Amino acid sequence: MPFLRTPLLLLLICVLLGCNTLNRYKEPTETVAAALTQEQAVHRKKMVGDIEYDLFLDLTDSATDFSGRIVMQLEVLSPSSPLRIDFYEGKISELLVNEQSIKPDYNGFFLTVPQSALNKGQNLVEIRFQQSYREVGGGLHRFVDPDDQRVYLYSDFEPYSANRMFPVLDQPDLKARFKLSAKVPVSWEVISARREQRKVRDGAYRWWYFPASETISPYIFGLHAGPYALWEDRQFHIPLRIMARQSKKQYVSHESLFQLTRQGIRFMETYLDQPFPFSKYDQVIVPEFEYAGMEIAGATILHEDVLTEVADKTPDPLKRWDDTQLVLHELAHMWFGNLVTPLWWDDLWLKEGMAEFMAYFTMKEAGIEPDSWMYFTEAASLSKQEAYGIDRLSLTHSVVYPVPDTKEADRLLADIVYGKSAAMLQHLQQRLGSDAFRQGLRGYLQRSLYNNAGKDAFLESMEQASGISLEQWQEEWLSSAGVNKVQADFACKKGELDSIILYQTKSSGESPSRRHQNLSIALTQVKNNQLMTLRTLKAFYSGKQTKVAIPGHQPCPDAIFPNSDDTAYVQVNLDKQSLESAVRYPANDPELRLQTLIGLKQQLADGTYSLMPYSDTLFKWLESETHPLVQYRLEEQVYELYRLSQRLLPAEESTRKPLLELMGYLESFSWQQMDIHVDEASQRWFDRWLDMVHTDGALNKIEQLLDGKVPIKTFDIKPYQRWKMLHKLSEYSRSGVDKRIQQAWRKGRSDDEDGYALMAKAAAPSIDNKRYWLHQLLDENSTLTSAEQEKVMESLFPDSQQSQWRFMAQEVIDGLPEIAHHSDSVQAQYVKLLSNECSEAGVARLDHELKRFREYRPIMEGLERTRNATLECIRVSKRIGY
Repeated sequence: MPFLRTPLLLLLICVLLGCNTLNRYKEPTETVAAALTQEQAVHRKKMVGDIEYDLFLDLTDSATDFSGRIVMQLEVLSPSSPLRIDFYEGKISELLVNEQSIKPDYNGFFLTVPQSALNKGQNLVEIRFQQSYREVGGGLHRFVDPDDQRVYLYSDFEPYSANRMFPVLDQPDLKARFKLSAKVPVSWEVISARREQRKVRDGAYRWWYFPASETISPYIFGLHAGPYALWEDRQFHIPLRIMARQSKKQYVSHESLFQLTRQGIRFMETYLDQPFPFSKYDQVIVPEFEYAGMEIAGATILHEDVLTEVADKTPDPLKRWDDTQLVLHELAHMWFGNLVTPLWWDDLWLKEGMAEFMAYFTMKEAGIEPDSWMYFTEAASLSKQEAYGIDRLSLTHSVVYPVPDTKEADRLLADIVYGKSAAMLQHLQQRLGSDAFRQGLRGYLQRSLYNNAGKDAFLESMEQASGISLEQWQEEWLSSAGVNKVQADFACKKGELDSIILYQTKSSGESPSRRHQNLSIALTQVKNNQLMTLRTLKAFYSGKQTKVAIPGHQPCPDAIFPNSDDTAYVQVNLDKQSLESAVRYPANDPELRLQTLIGLKQQLADGTYSLMPYSDTLFKWLESETHPLVQYRLEEQVYELYRLSQRLLPAEESTRKPLLELMGYLESFSWQQMDIHVDEASQRWFDRWLDMVHTDGALNKIEQLLDGKVPIKTFDIKPYQRWKMLHKLSEYSRSGVDKRIQQAWRKGRSDDEDGYALMAKAAAPSIDNKRYWLHQLLDENSTLTSAEQEKVMESLFPDSQQSQWRFMAQEVIDGLPEIAHHSDSVQAQYVKLLSNECSEAGVARLDHELKRFREYRPIMEGLERTRNATLECIRVSKRIGY
């Protein structure tokens, strides 16, 4: 990370010069007391009524801490027990309850107000406190820009981290009005739930005073402060602003972001028949944020890596889609999550699923991105395919999932609830009809404005709007886990379609094992060397098999595609004839071409399709594909094919030659594609080539490129590409690479230079080097931050270093108990070090570890994913040739 440049300098000097001792900050292990249980939240909800907070913050104290005072006006409905006030690892200097001074009963996680100090009815609680800025986890983050030393603050509170900034009753169903006053340096901007009421100069500082917010949950309140660059749109009926740190302002496309925001607000206001819920809307672009985005009332935090155009990087063809979906997702939260908030975190699926659904729905229906649902199918970071992958694991769970405490809620923020919930809502819209679904959403919002509501209120609104009982739908989709598979077999007589039968397999999750679902089926025929859609049939299927009604006389199709519009949540297996036809004659509809690629890849993983014919199909399709999303997915599959080939290399000798030939072809193919394309596509293929370089000739070419002896005519090599070249030379231990890395790192200009240098050093193949970096990952005295740990883990065992991995596999596994005490993201990344397995012995080793780590969900999920990938690799290894 940029602000840790000095410690990283010391670390790299030690790596380069051979130092032996290092120090590392390690985040303390939290106890269960740091969480709020649902039982405690239910009790507190019964005890407390209306709440108002008046918060005063002095953000000028020091570089590590800040101080504050909070005045709580709250109604106590029944003073029959002490009152818990959440406050994580702060300091309390004074406590007044109803103007009486009380010695604080504070354990570092929550403050207990004695029952005897509380009155029935109105109470006044005043607390003076100190708190620390955060570098990891929720709370108030402090960031020092390495480019100009300016300081920026931003808050992150979901699901249970408002109390990491100030004392608060931190649960979603205790909504309140928040009034803020903040003292900051005079050059700073301050952003919160409302626009400031006034600003008062105090020497080198300034007090900002904000009016009371709307009634909101604590996790939706926020504070961001610093010398942010600011753009404003005063012409729109909702005041809009965009902020970013000064050193990044030239990379912010603020006009296009304003335009997208206006489009999104107009569409959602009209579609939902509900005005924008807040008095203004700010979008604050920040560095080093844990997520891509996070909503607060009247504002959104956006990670600058997502929302800025950095000149140093090759443009990603999906970036427009990524940015659009993110902006609209967070905007939708103003209604779903902020205006109407779940009662507890077991209904996280509803607010996140609705935000996902509304983002894709708005992209399409507002004419912003007509192919938005295709993007959701395969390319999005939380795509439907990703949901299918999680839903196949034994660890999967239903989207309405018991959440006993806020620690479990925190884990759900990167879980199946996003992709699957959005897909379920898309399916529900098809089931009920567009008009009824829309009326149901309007009713759900209208009955709970600025209040809390869960799945029962949502389902009741949908039933009232549609007249359809959703009891079975709730049981099958909200209360049951797993994903089903469907295949359509068809038969013809005398040139006409005679029958279609849908076969549904049991889900991989809990009962019910088979579901009821609407489905579209495309009938296609070959015309002009393409599969053209003749007609689309609608079907409702259930049970093991369903016969589809065929209206009139339909010509015999060459291929049929179940779930052709991809509105059902089901994995599709194309029948043999349809798959063969679709591979030979790509469909004219890009949605069907994408489905063919997905099906082909799944059959490869299942061991029912061979590797070499699969690779032939990829190369053939790349020659003619024009749709940008399908084209990019083909490019990605080329690289995945290369990685799979490397993992398969330890297979028996008879398969090594065709695999090495395939890898060599992939390397040369990517260079050729770079040479024949122009602009962004050329740069993208150059990146692919760098990923697949492994022969001496290509490594020699890298050295010549670095030395300026071989020019690239179509573009200038960027700094990050130079680092990728150094990384590749280090991976293959080329002579002089350490000197090259040291020289390049000293010339570093971008924020990412330190991370690139770490990755290049960790890739070096010697066992001593691997042990050194493994020690840095696990040793309590290492200086590596969580972000730096993830960089090292990403490059520690490249696919090319199978022998090193096998030699050190047990040492990596022996590190699992230590890594179990780190953050969930570090745990998940560490388990990926085991992904080089491709043997029965590897499966047995993973099975053993799965039994040991049942209490650590990130490790368990990572181990199970790795086990599944290992089984897939073994199946592929048995079908390599034609």
